[in-house]
Amino acid sequence: MLEALPALARQRTVALVLAILTLSAVVWTSYQQILPLGFTGWDTVPLMEWSQRNLSHSVTKLVTETLLPQLPYYRPLSNVSFALDLKLWGLQPLFYHLEDIFVHWANCLGLLVLGFQATRRLVVGWFAALLLALHPVFGIVIANISYRQDVLVTLALVWGLVFTNQFFKAHSWRRFFWYSAAVLAFIAALGFKEIGIIALPLTLGVITYQNQRHYTRGIVQALPFLGVTAAYVLLHLYATPPNLVPTSDTTAYNFALPLLYLQSLLVPNPVLGALTGFALLAVCAAIVFLLAQDGQNSLIRRRSNLPCVAAVLTARRFWILLWCVWILLALLVYVTTNFQEFVERYAYIVAAPLLLLLSTALFTQGTSRAPAIHYINRAAQIILLAGIILWLPLAPLWGLPQNWVAREQTTLAYLDELDRIIKDLPEGTTLELQNVPPKWMYINSIKSWMALKWADKKIRIVQQTSARKPAGQPSLAIQASSDSQHVVIQATYSSTEE
Repeated sequence: MLEALPALARQRTVALVLAILTLSAVVWTSYQQILPLGFTGWDTVPLMEWSQRNLSHSVTKLVTETLLPQLPYYRPLSNVSFALDLKLWGLQPLFYHLEDIFVHWANCLGLLVLGFQATRRLVVGWFAALLLALHPVFGIVIANISYRQDVLVTLALVWGLVFTNQFFKAHSWRRFFWYSAAVLAFIAALGFKEIGIIALPLTLGVITYQNQRHYTRGIVQALPFLGVTAAYVLLHLYATPPNLVPTSDTTAYNFALPLLYLQSLLVPNPVLGALTGFALLAVCAAIVFLLAQDGQNSLIRRRSNLPCVAAVLTARRFWILLWCVWILLALLVYVTTNFQEFVERYAYIVAAPLLLLLSTALFTQGTSRAPAIHYINRAAQIILLAGIILWLPLAPLWGLPQNWVAREQTTLAYLDELDRIIKDLPEGTTLELQNVPPKWMYINSIKSWMALKWADKKIRIVQQTSARKPAGQPSLAIQASSDSQHVVIQATYSSTEE
């Protein structure tokens, strides 16, 4: 048996390398098409300009200001991210998109490792990571530069749990290395976005489980995480005045948000129409049934030297419970804050644990000998596979959503037209913008673009007027008229009904 161990290790290494290569190929093939896009997202340019302005004052100001002025969002590391990108790459959107693809790829690798740590089966982590790489909901999330906050906070959460779990398996100096990495990942989760606070109960859950009957040691290991959280809360209170704190919205629509998030991740295919709700119920029931079947031997095996709770929560069942808590906490945060509409990017942080649950359920082998249970297991696995096959044709592997790309390209066309007009204007010109649509091209984006690219011309923007969002898909034209040093730019739209 000992002679077979090196061969087994080689087989596992080869499988790991193949898993990483396939994930890399899928991520790159799916998202390399976003590289020609410019600064997608109406708030991307304002985020860059505001971060640069803070950095020009001091690093301290960069980490003690809100994400944008007059917004109640304290995300210092997101500010640092945009400021560093602007410092390194300037106004070259290619590198911003490359970074977003890389972070998404790192999230996929994190799911691969976390799934393997929890189940000791490489295929579980690999399949969950593959679903994340292929999922149709995230074509917009990865392509939009300003959405990277959600991708980055997920990166910190996933790898933070990986590092924490690895800390308890390591020996000697390696323990200090993995513990330091876990603390740094925790700090990053808080700094990228406020929802990173859910990393605290998740991390404390791992520490508590791993320190059964060693409560003093567990408290000592938890102290740095508690201290970082206290410091973060104080900084958040300092940076966010009371009048900027978002109010709670308990409308009936918000109570439906958890179902919308789950639907977007498990049954996002619009072809089903009215049957979507039944399909979502079937997929959720299949996952619950398969996970409940997994464990008559391995998951609820009792050991005489463990307390009662630990006897039930053996390794895999503990991680399944932790992923469920992760989903519930994330959904709770989004439901109890002021979000008036469903936004796909908020589902990204929910996707990691949910896809791990789906993958674990799919590759679960029931231990019951009853034929009826065996057939139900197979039926549940077929339901999960059918649900995946339904949304697979919508994956970004086959192309980004065309309506969204067209909208973003219209926004970018506006900036390109502005550049063409502004480059020949004399210094000190007064620029009047008219007919600027509120949803398609925010005036803040124009102001920030002028500050970043045309600051040396000292152009003054006055009298902005807004237009309604045009019906259908607009084709943009900009007309410029000048009188001495006063230039009027008016956007016109000819739209066709979809």
